[in-house]
Amino acid sequence: MKNLIYLFIVGLALSSCNSNDNAAKSLVSDYMAKSLMDASSYESVEFTELDSTFSIFYFTTEATLLRTKRDLAHTRAFGFTLDNIGKNSSSILDSIRVYEQMEQEMQLLLDEKEQYYEGRFDGWTTVHTYRAKNGFGAYRLGKFRFMFNKDMTEIVSATKI
Repeated sequence: MKNLIYLFIVGLALSSCNSNDNAAKSLVSDYMAKSLMDASSYESVEFTELDSTFSIFYFTTEATLLRTKRDLAHTRAFGFTLDNIGKNSSSILDSIRVYEQMEQEMQLLLDEKEQYYEGRFDGWTTVHTYRAKNGFGAYRLGKFRFMFNKDMTEIVSATKI
């Protein structure tokens, strides 16, 4: 009985991979048909294995806020002119130290949060190699990196590589 359940789970996992692969190939074929100079000459050469994508801390609102604070502290610390320093040197130098310390603290906080950030699942990615005629009628190899949404219903981005 355990073996039967195990086989069922493995079969289910493999069938979902195949449906995602088929969805990716279908979406890519549609994309290529719309974007190539001579779509009738399109030949699929290779698809890399689908890979999952996850969000990264750098693009979160929190990371943007911390970078802004860090950059503001840096600008404040190094935005003083020699004229300003000469007029009231001790308080200016104290301010520079405070801003430098703030900049370092923001950077340490950024680094720590990035290290422990657990991204959320964003979708899927694959690299597709193809052959098609260019504008001069010569066959050329091309490569695109495709990113798909979680449900494999649309291409989120296509980047020529």
